[in-house]
Amino acid sequence: MARKIPPENTPPTGSPSVWLTHAAHARYESDPAEDPLPAAHARHVPLRGSVRRRKPLKALVNYGMTYSALQPVRDLSLTDVFVEMDPSPLTAGAGMEFVLRYRYRGRPVELRLSGVVKRIEPDGVALQFGEYDDAAYTHLVNLLYAM
Repeated sequence: MARKIPPENTPPTGSPSVWLTHAAHARYESDPAEDPLPAAHARHVPLRGSVRRRKPLKALVNYGMTYSALQPVRDLSLTDVFVEMDPSPLTAGAGMEFVLRYRYRGRPVELRLSGVVKRIEPDGVALQFGEYDDAAYTHLVNLLYAM
């Protein structure tokens, strides 16, 4: 179903917050030149599914029968993480385990998440988390938003 764009000089309906949050996602159907995001940009840059935070953390990335040393985490979100490490032993789509240990409100937390290698870059790998339980979600939310 196509989005309906009101004619010019028509006052907006609904609360201002609706217009402020949805205005950035509007697309002009009549003329692609009026689109605030060029089509090439929109086609090649996927929208993030979750907010990313830079955290000064170190984590283990376990894959196969190999266990890695502590590696620096560049950024972390509820859905994935970028770990700065030697990417040579990993391939895209490979299964792995991400282990993060930290302290929250004076208590030690160990977070173990399974996932796959989503992207490999010269300075590290992007890992996408698989499904995790409510406790892991709570730990991630606390780490990202409360610390």
